[in-house]
Amino acid sequence: LESIGRLQAYKLNVKNVLFIVEKVLERSINYGDLLDEVYKSRELLSSKEYIEDNFSEFISEYIGRKPEGIFFSNSEAIMLDILHSNISYEYKLAYIENNKTFISRLTDLDGTELDRGIIDSLLQTNKLKFSSENITAYWSKEEQCSYEFISYLAMNLREDNCKAVLQENVSMCNSLINNPSVNDQTFTLMLPFVDQEIDEINSQLDRLRVKALIEKSVVSATEQNVNILMANSFNEELTLLVNLEEYEDSIIGVIARG
Repeated sequence: LESIGRLQAYKLNVKNVLFIVEKVLERSINYGDLLDEVYKSRELLSSKEYIEDNFSEFISEYIGRKPEGIFFSNSEAIMLDILHSNISYEYKLAYIENNKTFISRLTDLDGTELDRGIIDSLLQTNKLKFSSENITAYWSKEEQCSYEFISYLAMNLREDNCKAVLQENVSMCNSLINNPSVNDQTFTLMLPFVDQEIDEINSQLDRLRVKALIEKSVVSATEQNVNILMANSFNEELTLLVNLEEYEDSIIGVIARG
């Protein structure tokens, strides 16, 4: 059997590779770990080379034939090889959605033909390591953040890690603080890092958030902001803005014109 494996004298498919691996290693193998088992075993070097020479075809079958309830748990290096490969977009998504392995650095995916859907899938499944570097890498690539990214922040941003992440991503805080899709905890954790005035607050922000932004002195005394406060009947918040001495005359002028 080992000689058959060394000579690659068999049809390359998942069933045959699984059979050979279990016979050579003399133990049962978890389907989700199959590639790891092949890649780390000296006895299976020829099988590894056989797979590498036919990578796209083998991986497509490996993903497509995954039994129900099984999750892939191959190494990060193998997962990166899969995402960098020429297999179909649908198979890449299927691997991510049924995977337990984390990607440590988003920049390791640079140079691939990955579209936003692949990145969003990593975020949705929470399989991208949460770090300031990865947040920066994402924010520098995306002109507009996705719902998946906002949910990813909600899953991972906490009091004990927010400073390390947010102080390196102030521009993100400045943008997302005005986004009503951000949940309350994320809003609260981001607020101390906001350092840019908002010329037009989102009309969907609730009263508590508007008040917090005004108290933080990051709401500009623009006509748009005054009109939004008036339209939402945020009278106390408008009074609070008026009481900021530097804004008083301009705000009163806007109110008078209204």
